[in-house]
Amino acid sequence: HPRLLCDNVTPRRRHPQTLVRRRHPQGVFTDDSIRRCSSLRPTTMSAPQVTQDLPPPGGYPEVHYRRNIPKRGPSGAVIIGGVVAVCTFGWWRIVLGKVEKRELKRENIWARLHLVPLLTAEADRDNYRREQALLAREAAIMKDVEGWKVGESVYNNTKYYVPPAFVSVPESVKK
Repeated sequence: HPRLLCDNVTPRRRHPQTLVRRRHPQGVFTDDSIRRCSSLRPTTMSAPQVTQDLPPPGGYPEVHYRRNIPKRGPSGAVIIGGVVAVCTFGWWRIVLGKVEKRELKRENIWARLHLVPLLTAEADRDNYRREQALLAREAAIMKDVEGWKVGESVYNNTKYYVPPAFVSVPESVKK
């Protein structure tokens, strides 16, 4: 609490409803309290000449209160232009990648188309070899049966041709 200039002076109560007398925080003095305090009474000596502090002629200089932050970094237009340039470059690379992927796919399709006759001929040779081995095995198994014709179908239907299904069994499993 700020102290009063004269300790023997109690300021007048401001609120009559309060029961406890206490000092006012700002130290408000009344005429009565000034008369009772000897340090606040005017003296008989002449008071010193008081001069008022005035501003200099022309006034005080302007007070700079605004923030003066220097401009830093590129402007918004430059940043947006950079983003557009990077995005354009990225999309251009994506389109080039798609064109390259399409070309590789086309090349693979053409390679397969050119390999189909070779692969078909190889599969036909393998099927012929397997069929001849199957007929030789059938002849060896049915050699004691009278009237057995090797390679002839046991069914009376000649309308449909069902190619034989071959299963490759490794030598280790056969034993």
